Amino acid sequence: MTDKELDDIEECGKCHFKAEEIAILLEMDVGFIRKELEDENSPVFKRFNKGRYMVERNVRQSIISMAEQGSTQAQTLFLKLRDELKSSEA
Repeated sequence: MTDKELDDIEECGKCHFKAEEIAILLEMDVGFIRKELEDENSPVFKRFNKGRYMVERNVRQSIISMAEQGSTQAQTLFLKLRDELKSSEA
């Protein structure tokens, strides 16, 4: 895959697109995309998930910022995220 295609895959990850949506947008074979997304060593898998995690990080940073500014909804959401992390580590 080209660097441009991998950049596009990362952008699709940021949007949490499904394999079928990625294939349509990038005009690629859906079977190829599915196979690549299942292979943890694939550059497609890595870039797609990098995009997903970057967005999640940005959202969590926003939640933390809003919580620090006194938003009770953001504080509640942060505590829920924290508790989910603690339970997954146990």
